[in-house]
Amino acid sequence: MKGIDMLCIGGVCLMLMACVAKQEVSVLSPTVPEAEEAVKAAFLQDAQQNSTPVALDMVKTDISRMHVTAVDDCEVQEDQTLICNVYSDFQPEGSDEVRSNLDKIGFMKSEEQWVAMLFQP
Repeated sequence: MKGIDMLCIGGVCLMLMACVAKQEVSVLSPTVPEAEEAVKAAFLQDAQQNSTPVALDMVKTDISRMHVTAVDDCEVQEDQTLICNVYSDFQPEGSDEVRSNLDKIGFMKSEEQWVAMLFQP
């Protein structure tokens, strides 16, 4: 009987630890406005480093028309990078069409601010 009691207690403890761990990740994940700011800054920085002035202007226009709508399923990696699903809507210039996107984006906290890391597809 003691073995079953110990097994049940151990199972309850594991479930509680899993719930606490899940809450910690959600507390550590960026909010939608924080994610949007970080993603737009990452796109802009990438364009500044790798683009011509004309392409940079196009990127600036594009990011002004992109809006993050949700952030979920964040997982902490070994290097403390947080990899999250980031949902966003984008409306191309001159179009009424809104495109919805889902991307895996890495986030790290740097000096109390979220920094996004873009991955190559």
